[in-house]
Amino acid sequence: MKKLLLFLFTFCFVLNGFSQKLDDTDKETFMRAEYLFKVGKLALALPLYNQLVAKYPTEYDMKFKLGVCYNKKNDEHEKAIPLLEEVLTNKPKTKDIDFELGRAYLYSYMFDKAEEAFKNHTLKNKLNPEQKKKAERYIYNCRNARELVANPIDVKIEPLIGDLNSEFSEYTPAVASDESQMVITYRGDRSTGGLMNDEYDPDPDGDYFEDVFISFKVGDQWQTPERIGTNINGFGYDAAVSISPSGQKLFLYIAYPEDGGDLYVAYLDGDYWTAPERLLGDVNTKFWEGSCSISADEKTLFFASERPGGLGGKDIYKASLKPDGTWGNVVSLGPNVNTAEDDDAPFIHPDGQILHFSSKGHNAIGEYDIFRADMDSLGEFGKAYNLGYPLNTPDDDVFYTLSADGRTGYFSSGRRGGQGQQDIYTVRPGLIGRKTQLALVKGLVLLNDTGFVQSQIEVYEKGKDNEVFANYDSNKKTGKFLLNLPAGAEYKIIFKYQTLEPQIKTINLMTVDSFGQAALTVKFYTNKTDTATAPEEIKLEVAEVPKAKVEQKIPEPPKDTVVAKVEPPKVEVPKGKKDYKNMPYEYFLKTYPDDKGEGFEYRVQIAAYRLSGNFNFAKLLALGTVDQLKWDDNITRFSMGKFSTFKEAEAFRQQVIAAGVKDAFVYGDRGGKRYFVWQLPEIFGER
Repeated sequence: MKKLLLFLFTFCFVLNGFSQKLDDTDKETFMRAEYLFKVGKLALALPLYNQLVAKYPTEYDMKFKLGVCYNKKNDEHEKAIPLLEEVLTNKPKTKDIDFELGRAYLYSYMFDKAEEAFKNHTLKNKLNPEQKKKAERYIYNCRNARELVANPIDVKIEPLIGDLNSEFSEYTPAVASDESQMVITYRGDRSTGGLMNDEYDPDPDGDYFEDVFISFKVGDQWQTPERIGTNINGFGYDAAVSISPSGQKLFLYIAYPEDGGDLYVAYLDGDYWTAPERLLGDVNTKFWEGSCSISADEKTLFFASERPGGLGGKDIYKASLKPDGTWGNVVSLGPNVNTAEDDDAPFIHPDGQILHFSSKGHNAIGEYDIFRADMDSLGEFGKAYNLGYPLNTPDDDVFYTLSADGRTGYFSSGRRGGQGQQDIYTVRPGLIGRKTQLALVKGLVLLNDTGFVQSQIEVYEKGKDNEVFANYDSNKKTGKFLLNLPAGAEYKIIFKYQTLEPQIKTINLMTVDSFGQAALTVKFYTNKTDTATAPEEIKLEVAEVPKAKVEQKIPEPPKDTVVAKVEPPKVEVPKGKKDYKNMPYEYFLKTYPDDKGEGFEYRVQIAAYRLSGNFNFAKLLALGTVDQLKWDDNITRFSMGKFSTFKEAEAFRQQVIAAGVKDAFVYGDRGGKRYFVWQLPEIFGER
């Protein structure tokens, strides 16, 4: 409110610069647009400036600001170009016109023009050292982009299918090493409190604050994300950062007015997450600490911080777990990883040898790019390198995480073609040019063959029996456990439950040079005569993971060279084959509106919750009966209606949406098996 009053006070001076007189309605529109622009709410200012520019086409100040708004809108960057070019022609002395035009060209893959515009910005203006450094950095980005886009890597990048991405922002995918669950940060109309100002009061010009959501994988399909719980989500900024390889610890970023933002941890207690606890020790400071990743043995934490003494704004550090449970011995990862720019979002792979992170430095293309550094024989990370195009683009590409087997990488990006400002994508192969070297051991702990129990799990390396390699617990409600054991050692795994005889397993990974996995059930019996106490060797199944051929050239330092323009990427579907998973919803509605099949019916899903009591469906009862179905993944689905055609189900879905359930969707059912709409060609044939 204070910002708005101050703005209104100065508004009369702004109008003096107009060559055309604004009518009273347009004055109000302009006043609101200017205020939103000033406080950085460009997405809200954009449609207002659009309306004004259409009516006042020679008001170039408004055209300039509209161009700046489009520069921020990742799916319409190219619309900034004609606006800013017209401003440059008619008002060439407009402040920052060359700089903003350079950004528009860069985001639109017009690297030669972008570099020329940034050079003009440095030549035509008296810049302070920080402004000059920023322009020179963009010039370097243009040269990096030419090189990397001209030498693309051979990977397949896809947005996550299903309902995980939306028109709003989804980012920071935190994926368990076995890909069973994904925790994300969401910012949109499902955020707690809706649009709010900084005082957490409802405000149509406010922001959606961050909330933490969780999705579970069923088969190959990620399910609709749901709020992770009120223990974590409040009215402020609650962001997922990473999940431990064991899937039992969740790291979060939480900001309060009195601090710069700190790192917290929550624990999986049965099937719910505990309230976050601030990390103790030397990780958190009065400065910003906002991302982290923990090693498989849970003894080393890699994190990003803005503390003094680094090489740039944000740097990446590591800390060691001390015997008292606090974090200490904080050490910078040094110039092989950190730069004078921002370096953020570290992810250490469970094998302990591969570090991914995002950076605006090194040889980045534009904003944040994804980089990798591999550990050498001395235990230090080598020189980081850019993972290349099309993984990296001129927009933000950040928060890279990798499955244990290396087949799939997950990251968030603001690239063109997405559904929202940030979306979550997959890349395959996720690990390029090498194999992961570790064993993923997962299973259950049972008592008397029927009950799941929480077992203490101690892991030792052979020859180091007096030093625990790692401590874990199985889940007290499901009995599940997930261990990530790096290759190159023999391990003894001791399962303990109360006073019963420990169960001992061994696994030899001395000669393993790729990814392997094993599944086992650990059984305790209250009748000790039934308990097997002799160590049992775990049999490892080793699966060969395909290696991608990578030929990547690292750009030389900036040179005054000119390379041919590279066009923006185009997504093409192979001839003769339709990519049904990425077809729009309307395609299936138009193609299969009246198709019927014996035993096949359509339903409308309205919600999915792990704790079914969290869903209040009273407002929908006027439309009919709400059915509940609990699947093997322990998630309860709520659905309504049974229809013989897609068209009938869609008409009902619109009624559900009108009742307030915006993310309701239609699915098919035959004999208890669920089908998504993109699977309709399997039922009724391709067309």
